[in-house]
Amino acid sequence: MGDRSEMHVLDGRASAHELTHSTLRASRTLDLDGQLLQFILATDAGVVDQLLGHRSMLDPESMQGLRALRLVRLHRALGDVFGSAERVQRFLDTALPELGDTPRRLLGTPDGLERVLAVVERDVRDSLDPRFHGALHPPSSAD
Repeated sequence: MGDRSEMHVLDGRASAHELTHSTLRASRTLDLDGQLLQFILATDAGVVDQLLGHRSMLDPESMQGLRALRLVRLHRALGDVFGSAERVQRFLDTALPELGDTPRRLLGTPDGLERVLAVVERDVRDSLDPRFHGALHPPSSAD
């Protein structure tokens, strides 16, 4: 498998530049405001301002970097499940009974990112089943 430094070269998520770029892309696509991004990354407003202003990068080994990686995973999984920004926004703003709220509101809670990510990643796995309809596509009466 190689040593750790070799893995950093091969894994774009381990690059501060790639993680920061992917986090900012996720933030834009998911329409997260600075305050919600601050909460998700568990950091302060100054750090978020620097990130949004492209004046700093996330350290992949830091707590913020690990939380950013979960946000990037959520962004990618949402793209896999829903395929368009419009459908992703609809998902984020639709209350889900199994979560007890909208995914967007849950992202502002301590365990919300993990809860939403678990549901979406489950849907990614389930999407391989031809009977799968996704969180916003309940089965029709013909199913």
